[in-house]
Amino acid sequence: PLPASQPVAPLPASQLVAPLPSRSALCGALKQTRNRQSIARLIAELEPQSQKEYTMCIAAWGRAGDWRRAVGLFDTMSDAGVEPNPFSVSAVVSACEKGGQPARALEIFEQARAGDRFESNVVVFNAALAACSRGGEWRRALDLLAEMQRQGLSPNCNSFNSAISACGRAGELDTALELLSTGMRAAGVEPDVVSWSAAIAACQRRGEWRRALELLDGMRRQGVAPNERTFGAAISACAKGGAPPERALELLAEMRSSGLRVTQAATRDQPRSTQRSTRVITTRGAGGRQRRHQRVRRRGGLEGRPLPPR
Repeated sequence: PLPASQPVAPLPASQLVAPLPSRSALCGALKQTRNRQSIARLIAELEPQSQKEYTMCIAAWGRAGDWRRAVGLFDTMSDAGVEPNPFSVSAVVSACEKGGQPARALEIFEQARAGDRFESNVVVFNAALAACSRGGEWRRALDLLAEMQRQGLSPNCNSFNSAISACGRAGELDTALELLSTGMRAAGVEPDVVSWSAAIAACQRRGEWRRALELLDGMRRQGVAPNERTFGAAISACAKGGAPPERALELLAEMRSSGLRVTQAATRDQPRSTQRSTRVITTRGAGGRQRRHQRVRRRGGLEGRPLPPR
């Protein structure tokens, strides 16, 4: 005969409820999402308690483009007995900068430093410099670079890139080029493609196409390959400065031969004749490009004449 069945003891109530996600799992989920509803839910579940957790939550709002909530959460840190550190300040400053609020970003940066509640580092200075870049605050950017060095901090490539961009947006071309050629060298920092592109963009804003092309040649000599942004700025400089159309066509052909994508943004400032040539360059091979160049030069009465000097 079969043995008598034993009664099954009921499970404890604690085992019937799904376990809550761990704090590390909540933090990991925060890093992966940009959805505002998800961020709000995760932060409510996490109830941040440490500097690291607050920084992570503030950064999540920044990635989601909600600078107001980032600032609101930053303001609650002290009320909760958690003192800001350079990384939490950097997170809220970056959130404001990315949200198009550079003045608010710099205000928070200065207020946080005034309290002497933390020791600044390169990360928080770079966040402030990015805000200077977005707002064209070139004098302030130079002051921050100088202050970094006074505090024994070494500006890195990102620091200089933001300062160059700030100068370019403010129309301070000579200062931007001085930072690229002298400032970075003195600090022992090698310019990268962003540095060169920011300097060429500064030339573009002033219509200095010759200087833009000189910088393009200079970065090649340094072994730095131009990208779409670099070419786009140089092409726009040619258009704004009234360069011969052949210059833009040469750059567009070089973009294609380098495997870079020729976008509408790169040619929107060009004359219509150049834009038509661009469409041909992007769809034909080298032979088609050469024939099109010849037709353009014939129509402009340029056949048989050398290209103008750069």
